[in-house]
Amino acid sequence: MRRGDYLKVEGELRALEQEHGVVVAGERFPVKHSTYAVPAVRIQRLDRPEALVDYGDSDDYNTEVQP
Repeated sequence: MRRGDYLKVEGELRALEQEHGVVVAGERFPVKHSTYAVPAVRIQRLDRPEALVDYGDSDDYNTEVQP
């Protein structure tokens, strides 16, 4: 796989919420921290659409037009 490829990812969105303690000026405050993950079950490369493809923030600003 390379940058700009189109992918189809199948998986399940999982959320994990943890509580941490933060000390400010000697006083402890609870802070919730959420983390999200998508464990991939299947990854499939898709064909490029026949249109303008933007490859992101590259320095040379390449774009490609498919016929």
